[in-house]
Amino acid sequence: MANALLYNAIVKRNSEIVNEINELKLQQLESTLSNCPWDPAGWVLLPYDNSAAPSDEVFVCDTSGYYRCGASCTWTVPAGASNAMFQAWGAGAWTATGCCCGGTQYGGSGGYVVAVATVTPGESFTLCAGCSGCCYPSRGTGTASMCGSYVCGPGITLCAAGACTGVLAQMCMIHGSNCCRFQARGNTNAGSCICNSGSDYCFDNSCATCGVVEYISDSRRSYTATLTVDGCACGLPSLFPITCYDTNHYGYKIRQPVIAPDHTVALNTCQCCSTYSSGTCCGGCVCSATNGYTQVFGAGGTYTHVMGGGNSNCGDAGRGGLVRVTWW
Repeated sequence: MANALLYNAIVKRNSEIVNEINELKLQQLESTLSNCPWDPAGWVLLPYDNSAAPSDEVFVCDTSGYYRCGASCTWTVPAGASNAMFQAWGAGAWTATGCCCGGTQYGGSGGYVVAVATVTPGESFTLCAGCSGCCYPSRGTGTASMCGSYVCGPGITLCAAGACTGVLAQMCMIHGSNCCRFQARGNTNAGSCICNSGSDYCFDNSCATCGVVEYISDSRRSYTATLTVDGCACGLPSLFPITCYDTNHYGYKIRQPVIAPDHTVALNTCQCCSTYSSGTCCGGCVCSATNGYTQVFGAGGTYTHVMGGGNSNCGDAGRGGLVRVTWW
């Protein structure tokens, strides 16, 4: 006959082990979300509810096909709804183009915020998706901060910041505000000179990145959330991409992941010449959303890479912001 006390003790200890493992996993995910917000493994911690019927949702965004401008509207809570999920993506950064030889990394992605909260029928909310730019940047374009996207209504105020343009913004996050070269972490003198008020880098035959310019978040461009109703909110900061090239200006550039409405990684379709070993110029406006590349709201523009005497390409506009609301 089995010992009931021993059996109960084993069951209790197994339950404790399971709880300890789950708590450890949660701690690991929280660490990922805080320290590596570009890692999709941590995105499961963000508030999310898929209770809404497929028809009970509204999107506010640029519908012109350019994916770069903004839009706004007022949403009124319909009869029968008691809960809503608000999601907002700030506008992604544009990418400028430098003279031969030089270029930019992929543009920074906009911040992201999500809130699940109680609502009351008849309440009205202002939904505004931020604009990235009205045109494609030309050579010598300076730097700017893209527009944020926001939600504002009874008891709820949310804002997802737009990204900062230019290579200097990423270098400030990695090296500090005194950095004047585009270079991997740990370097002080090597790397390409930063040009045109921080918008791009200028390359010569001795100016490699000296390692990988890493993914990093922009602590200055993130999200804010204020709730005075029942609910929860969280988000992600603006993110910068990976860049690496050698003294031949050969290498690769990798776009940072952009969060999709279901908190998976948005499909970033064709990267358009994201690795290179020769040629004149790559990326820029030839890889625009209107040409079918990276039709993802909140994403940064396609990088530019100029070499071989080419000076004719233009930069790419960032992708505009987006606001999505679902209710049930």
